[in-house]
Amino acid sequence: MMMGDRKLKTVYATITNVTNQMVDDGFTAHLNFEDGPEVIVEVGTSNFISLPRWYMLGQNGSAIIEDWDMKGRIVKATGKNEKDVVPVHTASGITKTMAPRREDT
Repeated sequence: MMMGDRKLKTVYATITNVTNQMVDDGFTAHLNFEDGPEVIVEVGTSNFISLPRWYMLGQNGSAIIEDWDMKGRIVKATGKNEKDVVPVHTASGITKTMAPRREDT
């Protein structure tokens, strides 16, 4: 398997059992390529979430595929600092990760 001109270096996978231990209900596979790219594939029969179910995360943004017709969008990070993101208090403590996002992110 190749990603562009990078060769696959390692693969690690786990299966999930939701309804019983006799049959797997999904899997997660981690594929690591030479020079750093990593692909994570999650497949499950018990995903009761609405679309989008397909997305890519990158260092400077995310790509979202909304349906089987390949409609989607790319969201890019426009700022490099989070000074104006107001932290919120959670059960685990103060965080900016769970805070409402700025309009430009």
